Parts: sequence; structure tokens; C-alpha cells
Amino acid sequence: MKIFVLIILINLTLAQGGKITVRTPTEKKHMKYMKENITEVAVLTKEAPVEIEVSGPTWIKVNSRIPWHSDMKGEQNYTIIIQEDSLKERIMNKKTYVSKQIFGKNNSRYGESRYSLVNIPEGKHLYTFFLWSAPSDTVFLDFSFASPNIWTEIIPSSFSKALTLSGAEEKQTWYVLTPDSPLEIKISSPINIKVLTRMNFDKTLKGRQGYSIIVKENGKELRNTSFLTDKSMIYEYGKRKDLIPSKENKFFMWFPRGNHTLAFCLQGTQAKSVSLRFLKEEKSN
Repeated sequence: MKIFVLIILINLTLAQGGKITVRTPTEKKHMKYMKENITEVAVLTKEAPVEIEVSGPTWIKVNSRIPWHSDMKGEQNYTIIIQEDSLKERIMNKKTYVSKQIFGKNNSRYGESRYSLVNIPEGKHLYTFFLWSAPSDTVFLDFSFASPNIWTEIIPSSFSKALTLSGAEEKQTWYVLTPDSPLEIKISSPINIKVLTRMNFDKTLKGRQGYSIIVKENGKELRNTSFLTDKSMIYEYGKRKDLIPSKENKFFMWFPRGNHTLAFCLQGTQAKSVSLRFLKEEKSN
């Protein structure tokens, strides 16, 4: 007997009273996992963005999966741009492998599912999903409400110095990165890490400034992320009045398997240093 599982519903209504309205056509895809089921997904291509409407405040979970073709081997990457109310954008970069559990019709294959959490502010909002790149030129999306998971701190395995950031009734330890002194963290996957960054202004730096964080493993560049930033009006480094932290910028990295030693390097800035903080995602109860 077939079990019909509708992950996306037009005007999906949950017990909490919220709903996610998918404004673009969806398709039913046979995906077999333990029992045969049919999953309703939104099909994202470069020619056909996906739109949803959702009311906040809440969190939604965006699941994504790519169809897997016979010529695809090893790790595959895809990138989705999420636009909020035609005003704000965020980039969703994912890495995936062929799933060993999920099969479609005639034993067609899919990539392992990947997800992102989106924090929905108060009021009704329109989110548009654009496909930037994917090896199969197609990504399947489904949406559900979710609770944000807990983020716990990762202490670097190698760093030169630390600073105490204070403000907004909290104190945090941040780790200093300079152009001459990379810092390292060691992680075991599967893991989703959040990298928080702040540029350190001194008296010579005026106005908006830029900087780039490069992430390497065994000398291979994994990520190169650039930011433009201003001085924070809330936070400070305690007694270090010679340094003013910038506003916080962040990026995420997902590692599906293996042990990794990541080196973080600083480039592309007039600043003498930035401060970093590392968090890993823990499943909430």
C-alpha cells in the first residue's frame, strides 16, 4: 500500500496555526525509503524560480536534493540564492553525494538531502529561490516549519591571542586572526559550522572597510569570503580602547564526512587583524 507524504502543501496548515504557501507549481516524485512514498516537491531550475509566502515570526526548514545522473561521481556542489521580499539575499551553497537510501522510479538516484534554516521576521514575506548552479540544472525543494538548533562553541586548536567582546549584556571570547598568523580549528563531520567575523578597526581606519577570509585544508582553498563592514556601535573589547570591533558578519560551511583541520587566513584588508568565533550546530530536542 502506498503512503502519500505531502511535504509541501499549497496553503500548508500546521498545528501552530502558521502556513507556507507555495506560489509556483509542484510535482509529485516517487522516492522510496524503507516504504514506498510519494513526495511533493517544488522543482527549481534556472528558468523557473520557486516562490513561497510565509508569515512570521518563525523558522522554516528548506530541504534540497538534486537528481543524480549516471555520469556524476563523488562530491557534487550546487548553489541557490534566496531572496527575501526582493530586498535581501543570501546564498545557499551545498555539497552532496549520491544517496544510498533514496531511489526513484526505475531505481533512479538522488543526492543526499541538504537543508538550511531561514529565520522569518514578523509579518508576511515573499521568498524567491533562484538556481545559480547545479550539475543537473535542477534542484528539488520542500519546506516545513522548524525550531532552530542549538549552536555551541568550537575552540580553535591553534591561535595567537584572544579578545573579550562585551556589549548587549553579554561577553564572548573571540580569536584574533592576522595576515601573518592563521588560526586553525579541528572538526569531525557530519557537521555544520558557523563562522562569525569582525574586523578590528584602529585609529587609522575610517569609514567602511573590507576584508577577506580564506579557508584552506592541506593547502587547498575551500572558501574565499569577502565582507564590507562598519564599526559596531554596541560592542567593544573591554580595556582594549585601541581596537573597535566591526559589526558582525558570518558564513556557514557544511562537511558531510571525515575529519578536517581548517586553516583560516586574512587577506584583502588594510586592517591589522580580524576576530573570529566558531560555532557548531547541535540538534535541538
